[in-house]
Amino acid sequence: MTIIERAIQAARAKAASAATTGSEEQPARPARGSGRVTPLPRPTHDSPEQIVVFPRLDTGGSLVTEVTDPKVYEQFRRLKRPLLQCAFGPLATPGTQTIMVTSPLQGAGKTFISSNLAYALALEKDRNVLLIDTDNANPTLTRQIGLIGRPGLYDLISDTALTLEQVVCQTDTPGLWILPAGKTAPDSLELLNSHRCQEIFHQLAERDPDGIIILDAPPLLITNEAPAVTVLAGQFLLVVEAGVTPKSSVTRSLEILDTKKPVGLVLNKAHAHGELGSYYPYSYPG
Repeated sequence: MTIIERAIQAARAKAASAATTGSEEQPARPARGSGRVTPLPRPTHDSPEQIVVFPRLDTGGSLVTEVTDPKVYEQFRRLKRPLLQCAFGPLATPGTQTIMVTSPLQGAGKTFISSNLAYALALEKDRNVLLIDTDNANPTLTRQIGLIGRPGLYDLISDTALTLEQVVCQTDTPGLWILPAGKTAPDSLELLNSHRCQEIFHQLAERDPDGIIILDAPPLLITNEAPAVTVLAGQFLLVVEAGVTPKSSVTRSLEILDTKKPVGLVLNKAHAHGELGSYYPYSYPG
């Protein structure tokens, strides 16, 4: 039985129970601008106090808003355009709605980029965004949003009894959802390479063909897990730290990525341009 079938079975059982007790099930939130029900999983812990508050840059987090830094905010709005074109434009290929954000080395700011990119994409009127922390060794995103200790991606892969509804978290930004990394798994590489992992990502894409999945991934040259994450993505965003990341590291990283898929480079921490520098389309297949 797939996780989708289990979720349907659980929903039917809950609906039957509600009918006998006279309670009413709350409707799922419609996707904005379309009037259709969001196919992203409805968390089982979505009471108001359980909604994740995404910490802003001025409160120790990484999220930039129009108020905190309008210049950088506008850069992310521009950055999302080529990614949306790759995912949904006339040359889009299956899987390009899943975007892997990574870097050659630690400290380039990949979580800063992935968080703000997810936020900017969630502003689109008809798209839901699921931000997933795939960095098992150093789950910076999970730590920033206060979800350390909560079940997440690696628990979902390893425990067939878990469902997406039990691990996906709704945020205070409409249309933006988060899947934390979960437990520290010594067999994280094997989990990422497993059939169940591939099944989970396939079903996520099927549930929301118009949605976007952002993978906050480990650095490519630091862990063994990063190359495994590349298989799950349809396009890549490589974050390069201005004046710090060696050219040789960028070259080696590009060799790891599948350049048959769209690859973009972001120059981060370029002081002449603010926190975020420029986007460079490295390759586009076809």
